[in-house]
Amino acid sequence: MARKKKDPAAPKKTRWYHNVAQAYRMAYETDKALPWWMAAAMVATIAVGLVIGLLTGQTVYFLIIGVLFSTIAGMAVLARRAEQAAYARIEGQPGAALSALKTIRRGWTFGEEPESEGGEVLDLMDALRRSIEKNKPQKGRAKKTASKTSKKASPKKATAKKTTAKKAPAKKSAVKKTA
Repeated sequence: MARKKKDPAAPKKTRWYHNVAQAYRMAYETDKALPWWMAAAMVATIAVGLVIGLLTGQTVYFLIIGVLFSTIAGMAVLARRAEQAAYARIEGQPGAALSALKTIRRGWTFGEEPESEGGEVLDLMDALRRSIEKNKPQKGRAKKTASKTSKKASPKKATAKKTTAKKAPAKKSAVKKTA
């Protein structure tokens, strides 16, 4: 089988560790205490694992678990600090509120209209209020959909057979009488 030749114009894949390094550099620009916070979280997690290991008598096992969890703790600190650095970087710029609101998931939509085309610069709370008003269901529309569903459900109620519930036999008590 012949291998397919790679397209030289195709962008090179970014590895996960390159993304972590880039996030660290970006966060370190605004937060010089980042390495200390990450180290503190990692050391504290290893210490907790060591203490639990000493208490249970399985020091090596819990030390290994502590080292693994310390990596997770360090990455969690990095993620939180990188997010704060990203928001600090865009603060005060036009469109900052929109970019911050776009990080919200679960069906929220926000209109994009550049300032040069008649759009206006909004603060975060104003943009959020407008989005809520835009996504809120209309009262008249909600009543119409409710009446449609009740019409569909009513024929089913008429054709459904009535069933009577049967009582389950009572269980005999297992209490022994002592005389």
